[in-house]
Amino acid sequence: MINFKQQVSTMISTKLDGFTEDDIDLMIETPPSHDLGDYALPCFKFAKALRKSPNMIAEELSKQLEGTEFFEKIENTGGYIN
Repeated sequence: MINFKQQVSTMISTKLDGFTEDDIDLMIETPPSHDLGDYALPCFKFAKALRKSPNMIAEELSKQLEGTEFFEKIENTGGYIN
């Protein structure tokens, strides 16, 4: 069985310098509504280090992760990747 949370942490940590898999794993949360997806990654902690808005970071990461075989859908919503 695939650990999707770990898979997300691994994939995103390769895209962001200065953040480890463990850092990202701790930030991944379960959205309050299932309509928002199974997992959510708030991009607010990345903003200061990357000097970009959380929305821009979420948009860029979403595009980089598109087409990943493990996920049915990836989208950015208000500074979150769902």
